[in-house]
Amino acid sequence: MLSSYVVPAFATIGVCSVALCAFNLTRWAYDVFLAPSSDAFLSKFRGDWCMITGAAGGTGRCFAERLAAKGLNLILVDINEGAMEEMRRSLRALFPSVEVKTLRLDLMEEMRVVEGNLKAFMQDNGIDKIGVLLCCAGGVVSAGSLCHALLRERPLSLLYRDVQYNVSSTLLCCSFVLPYMKHNGRGLIMLMSSMSALAGLPGSPEYAGAKAYLRLWTWSIEEELRRDNITITAFTPGFITTPLCQNLRGPICATPESFVKWALHKCHRGPICNPHPKHAIVEAIGVNILGIKYMRQQAEAASFEIARRVMSQKQQQPPSKNGPVLVEDPREKERILKAAQKRSIFFWPMTAG
Repeated sequence: MLSSYVVPAFATIGVCSVALCAFNLTRWAYDVFLAPSSDAFLSKFRGDWCMITGAAGGTGRCFAERLAAKGLNLILVDINEGAMEEMRRSLRALFPSVEVKTLRLDLMEEMRVVEGNLKAFMQDNGIDKIGVLLCCAGGVVSAGSLCHALLRERPLSLLYRDVQYNVSSTLLCCSFVLPYMKHNGRGLIMLMSSMSALAGLPGSPEYAGAKAYLRLWTWSIEEELRRDNITITAFTPGFITTPLCQNLRGPICATPESFVKWALHKCHRGPICNPHPKHAIVEAIGVNILGIKYMRQQAEAASFEIARRVMSQKQQQPPSKNGPVLVEDPREKERILKAAQKRSIFFWPMTAG
């Protein structure tokens, strides 16, 4: 008697499970490939000021070019004054109706110094409203972890700088622009987290931890900002061929241009968004099918290859003040070289850029 109910019950559960999986897969495919673009949303900010940190190169430069094309006035913030000035002239030539201001600023200075410089810049230029903030400044500052140096071999000051560069400077910029966005009546904040926030990145623990912080912070503050008509989105991309990962080539490595195109296409989707289809597919497969451990192994294969190439380059160059911390332990060097010979299926072939 009982068996006559068991089979239909399990069949019903199976059908419901398949239907739920199909629904989630359809929704994911829609979000990744078919969802409406942010063009109408971004059009609200035409004529507003947009502040971009890390604007002189990589994704920051690509964002600046595309946002200028959409009619936003730009405040370019970077430590590379020469590159910013060249970029300002180029943007003014391409988009004469767009205003472009530059601010040379080292986000690694003391917070009160950074905030003071930002306030002085806004007052000197008569800017009292900001519509968009885009925080592209970030990365592995010391690159000690990038070289897979053991924790005991990395100075504490350099570990702190990694966290300061990726977290403290971003929070400072967000806090600074909020009054200007409220005065503007609307706002959009875009942050750069990372897929490493999901699985970690062996060899770069400070970087992965900082990106995980930004991901959770964005989730936590999104509802509060929405009450002031401010949208916040944290992008969680995989590997992008910026200067940090310029030697990586492979099926899931995105160029800065293609990433920025997809990021602006989905910037209104927040609070967490992995905009590039390549990265979204890898995240979906890694999290839901292969598992976090496998994702971490794939990321480790790529980071070991970066470490090997950094070691090779530094052997031919004198050490720099802010450059990578060389691995001194011979056994650790040997481990890196052996591990770098392994190839991740996601990053094969990995050829020099």
